[in-house]
Amino acid sequence: MARILIAVDGSPASQRALEFGASLGAKLSMGVTLLHVVPQVVLPMGGGGPETLAELQRSLQTEAIQLLSGLADKARAYGVAVATEQALGEPAVLIHERSEAPDIHLVVMGSRGQGTVARLLLGSVATQVVHTVTRPVVVVRDEPLGDGVRRMVVAVDSTPVAREAARVGLELAERMGARVTLAHVLPHSVGHGETADFAAFERACEDYASGLLAELRLLTGRSGPPTDLVVLHGAPAEALSQAASAPDVDLVIVGTRARGALARTLLGSVADTLLHECPKPVMVVPEGPMRVRVREEDAERSEALLPSV
Repeated sequence: MARILIAVDGSPASQRALEFGASLGAKLSMGVTLLHVVPQVVLPMGGGGPETLAELQRSLQTEAIQLLSGLADKARAYGVAVATEQALGEPAVLIHERSEAPDIHLVVMGSRGQGTVARLLLGSVATQVVHTVTRPVVVVRDEPLGDGVRRMVVAVDSTPVAREAARVGLELAERMGARVTLAHVLPHSVGHGETADFAAFERACEDYASGLLAELRLLTGRSGPPTDLVVLHGAPAEALSQAASAPDVDLVIVGTRARGALARTLLGSVADTLLHECPKPVMVVPEGPMRVRVREEDAERSEALLPSV
């Protein structure tokens, strides 16, 4: 069974992630796996011996079992099949490892908010996961969620990763009955004399987004979800965050170019900033990820009609 991996730690943001992931699973007929990672306890010098360490570790694992039990009940209320798992070790590493299993098609996790402290907290787990996994990752902050997913804003440009993000967004939106806005962002420099014919450049962006939509519709053989095209102006992350503030927008989707050691540098220009600034859940789609399969019975059709580009 295709599953969504939801990383939980009991924080308000992870509660939101649970709500979003379980709702998504119900819409897509996917199961959810709740994963709680108990960090390895390290006692300070003079803080106690092995018995103290073992007792503390057992206490944390008991709390984890209780936490997962309560969250599982909440997830089942959405009508999804729920599995729970706990692991001991480094959260980012273990979430990454579990996400690579064949049954996991999407990862959902929480972030802790905005500001300098939040950046450090987010960077410790969620950003590490986004930088390394090969599955799409949805990062949800502790903000009220909308009623399902009504509209998605998908960032597009002329790169292969943007095409992949658009493919994923259109596929998900069609299955969920949501609208899609394909957004191409023109930076401030384009509007300040670096492009001789600004209007022509703007039309070219609109034409590209329109052509991308037509190409994806041709590949699937379906008209897809209701879709509109928009050209935004300004710093990409800021412009996309402003677009996401519309009341009916419930998800922003953006692609990343790389994973691993160099991913932080490559991701940082847009997606990383969005993770810290966007008021709505952000899905980060890696280039050429394992396909988001929304139902077991759709697997063969999805693989045939939606090849990686």
